[in-house]
Amino acid sequence: MNVKKQKEKAAAEKKELLTVEERLTALDIPVFIDRSADEKTKSARAEWIKVYGAIYGCQKKAAKIYEDK
Repeated sequence: MNVKKQKEKAAAEKKELLTVEERLTALDIPVFIDRSADEKTKSARAEWIKVYGAIYGCQKKAAKIYEDK
């Protein structure tokens, strides 16, 4: 797949995702979008473990997993 097609596909997927997000929030359904794949470095992607630790109330365990990586 060439770069132009990849960009078009990414734009279409983003638009679809935003539409879903708008619909869910209109219904007062909480939405969380994991954007870890957009991070540029492995370290930045790994930090998302801390986000999930905060969401699920296990920050200490998440911090330990992050430090042990």
